[in-house]
Amino acid sequence: MTIQESYIIEANNLGFQVGQQKLLSGIHLHIRKGEHWLVYGMNGCGKTTLLSILAGFRQQTQGELRVFGKPFRNENVLQNRKRIGWVSSSFFDARYHHERVKDIVLSGKFGTYGIDWDVTDEDQNRASALLTALGLEEKQHLSYDRLSKGQRQNVLIARAFMSKPEILLLDEPCSGLDVLAKARFMELLQKLMQQKELTVLFVSHEVNDVKHLFPNTVMLRNGRLFAQGKTEELFQAEKLSGFFQQKVQIERVTETRIAPADEQRKLGLALFV
Repeated sequence: MTIQESYIIEANNLGFQVGQQKLLSGIHLHIRKGEHWLVYGMNGCGKTTLLSILAGFRQQTQGELRVFGKPFRNENVLQNRKRIGWVSSSFFDARYHHERVKDIVLSGKFGTYGIDWDVTDEDQNRASALLTALGLEEKQHLSYDRLSKGQRQNVLIARAFMSKPEILLLDEPCSGLDVLAKARFMELLQKLMQQKELTVLFVSHEVNDVKHLFPNTVMLRNGRLFAQGKTEELFQAEKLSGFFQQKVQIERVTETRIAPADEQRKLGLALFV
């Protein structure tokens, strides 16, 4: 096995520029199958742009990207998208408006924005089951723009799992979810992350609830890579002070958490694997 083949995601000097504006520059990532990474940074630092490139919905303007051991190019982008689940309301909310909820979920099978003609009864049943598990059984024939923010987020979660992904890219996946929906999703995610074949990148700028789940972290600041490595080493006062460019301190706080009771409806794990 070559060095390159040992990584499921490999980005070398990755950059993305629009006109004169550099949204990303000099990004190096080397992620192995089964690893779980937190992508941390403040609003506008390039997190969504980075994931949109890794998901195959944007083309980098600089550097090289290899996914599943091969260069990510136009000729294999759709095949790769089918193997990558991506949740990003900040990306998809600008593209989905009047589309039917169930059609959006089905599009996840094809790695496209819309559905292909090759939709089977099995696909229809799976899409319905995913929506039902996420509390959207009665919403699947509505248009996307008629849903609340939390409901739209659950549609995108269902879309991401339509093709049983090998890589899961989560861009603020709990944004808009109520407290119980968030608890159910995080419970599902923790169970999924026990699978050795699944690789997860979780984007967030609020990390107190999730950083303990991710052994590795990449920090972005102003479109550039600030640091990457072990989460416990990066989330120290000295490193964070450099990241925020002001002195910070770490406080240990015991929180009261709300979680769904055992008798409440929970997500069916089998649907998502």
